[in-house]
Amino acid sequence: ALPNCGFNICHQTHQLMHLTSAGSTLPSVAGPLNSASAAVCVMVLSRYHHPVKNMKRYVHAILLAVFFLAAGVLWGFKLGIDNGGNLGAITQAVIGIGSYEAIEAGHSARVQAHTNTVVNTAIDSYLWFESSGNEALSWLFLPTLMKAKEEYINKIVMFRKRVPETDISESLEAMVENGDEDPEILTTYRQNKKRHAEFLSSRGVGNEP
Repeated sequence: ALPNCGFNICHQTHQLMHLTSAGSTLPSVAGPLNSASAAVCVMVLSRYHHPVKNMKRYVHAILLAVFFLAAGVLWGFKLGIDNGGNLGAITQAVIGIGSYEAIEAGHSARVQAHTNTVVNTAIDSYLWFESSGNEALSWLFLPTLMKAKEEYINKIVMFRKRVPETDISESLEAMVENGDEDPEILTTYRQNKKRHAEFLSSRGVGNEP
């Protein structure tokens, strides 16, 4: 309501100025009224319209919104890591128990097969992180793992040098022919096996004379 009132004051002042300059009995005040009209309008409009101040407020609001958004993303990222790590520890324990019991029962081949799968998954995870992982956030929230990453992958490479990946292509082919598996699984397996071989070759595995 106040800005409208200000515009009304300007309008009324201009009307008075127009009447005076058009033949009023007070022509001598026409000049001062022109100045007074301009002054009143400037004061009224400047009271309610500050483009610079408004722009600063908008910028401050946008900066605050960006800050809280970034803080929320970082907090959610850390919370996800904490939750995943703690829940993952439970899963790892159950898998370890299964391996322990299999060894006790004399089924070491089952444990070896599982370890073979775990190693392949680790190589896939390493390759994914190298191409798509976020190093900045990982160094911020997972510094211990980042420091040990290359040491761990070197141990995996040395293991693969001693224990080559088990080729299950023929088994998968037979399962696909019998209709027990989707052909896409065989294609994916071959692609992954090729990628693993290329990575290990880049680390010197398989290049021995």
